[in-house]
Amino acid sequence: MAKSKLLINNVKPETAKKRSELLRTLAQKKSKDFRRSLINKGASVLIEQKKNDIWTGLTDNYVRVEVPSSKDLSNKIIKVKLNEIKGQHMSGTII
Repeated sequence: MAKSKLLINNVKPETAKKRSELLRTLAQKKSKDFRRSLINKGASVLIEQKKNDIWTGLTDNYVRVEVPSSKDLSNKIIKVKLNEIKGQHMSGTII
């Protein structure tokens, strides 16, 4: 038997589900607020891959960034101005 079954104050499944939903919602809000705070700021981005002249990479804070360029930026760290939020990532331009 799992030790959790022996605990006296088990949380009801519906309460656990509600708390989990609240935490997910809070995490999404905090993530968006953080990305919003980065708009118009510069960041170093490690470029990882390219698709249709759009390179994607990560900042040192693990924010996914898209940057348009026809140059080979693979595995380079470049300075980017973060322009806007696009879903779960941001778009930027090379500085």
